[in-house]
Amino acid sequence: MTRAAGHGEQSEAISCHCESRSGACGATGAVGTYAPKSALWTTPLFGVAIRHRKAMPRVPPWLLIRVLIFLLVIPGTVLCYIPAFLLFKTGTPWLPEIDSPMVAFIIPGLAGLAIVLACVRDFAVYGRGTPAPVDPPKVLVVRGLYRYMRNPMYTGVVTVLLSEAGLYLSATLLVYAVVVFSGFHAFVVLHEEPHLRKVFGAGYESYCSAIPRWGVRFRPMS
Repeated sequence: MTRAAGHGEQSEAISCHCESRSGACGATGAVGTYAPKSALWTTPLFGVAIRHRKAMPRVPPWLLIRVLIFLLVIPGTVLCYIPAFLLFKTGTPWLPEIDSPMVAFIIPGLAGLAIVLACVRDFAVYGRGTPAPVDPPKVLVVRGLYRYMRNPMYTGVVTVLLSEAGLYLSATLLVYAVVVFSGFHAFVVLHEEPHLRKVFGAGYESYCSAIPRWGVRFRPMS
């Protein structure tokens, strides 16, 4: 990917990312931005330089509507509608009985959902688009979770699905989660990464060498 400067800021944006985005949950387009020095600005006060953090770019209402539609259609289908249908077909109640061991499945599920929402937020705020293939971000840059993971949105989705499988003790949902992950992996390897290498060349190769495809880099890419 390329690290592009974000929206008029004189940023030292880095040129490379991931999740090209052109399919389920990932979309053609981009991912967030990372501009380490432009995030702060200084003003003198009585001869002392005071550092201020710049305000987050505002998201126009029409973009918020597009983001909401995306969340209801794509993540909603993968994470809610299909699992609910599978539970219905297997005769599993939609409201499980929650006991103490179940909390172990709820916590990672909430974490996965937070990852998905954080990625969508960065797409909208810094990329001015959504992860949907028909409405990709306008800026391809590295920001937030993409400094640690190459495919955080896909990872978040699979984490939620595994959590649902454990919460309902459902082998069917477990198989569904494996199928979804297999689809993500095939899409990334066969289409997304070759496409990004072709478009962004050495910049994307550098990004891939620094950030694992499915693992986590514990020190952020700088």
